Amino acid sequence: MENLDGDDSATDSELDADAELVALRLADGQSHAEAAMGIGRGAKWVQRRLATDPAFRKRVDELKAARVHEAAAGLGALLGQAVEVVARNLDAERPADQLRAAALAFDRSRQFRGDAEMAQQVDMLKAEVAELRALVEAVLPTSGRSS
Repeated sequence: MENLDGDDSATDSELDADAELVALRLADGQSHAEAAMGIGRGAKWVQRRLATDPAFRKRVDELKAARVHEAAAGLGALLGQAVEVVARNLDAERPADQLRAAALAFDRSRQFRGDAEMAQQVDMLKAEVAELRALVEAVLPTSGRSS
């Protein structure tokens, strides 16, 4: 076995398994040192791997995105219940509770609409950028362009 921050001496398949385990641990929020400890390496190994291996960086990003998606899905599943709580509080005994529930409903509705509009605008801009890129490529093919 190598030292904790030394050069790799394992085979490619072992490195792939090591990298996958470290990527999973990083995606779970572990520090570089914590993630590396499970495979007998140090934080420097993780830092070097992130700095020099685009496939490893991409895998960590994919796993983190999957974790975020899972969390968002879990929160989304609770939205119906949350709306019911707000709706119940619109009929609360205390007027202050009714006002808070109403203000929350209005505020969140406005925010959700704004987010949806912004997402629609971003999609439109992406489509425009793609069209412009296609036009530029048609006029200035990549192979003929100077760097």
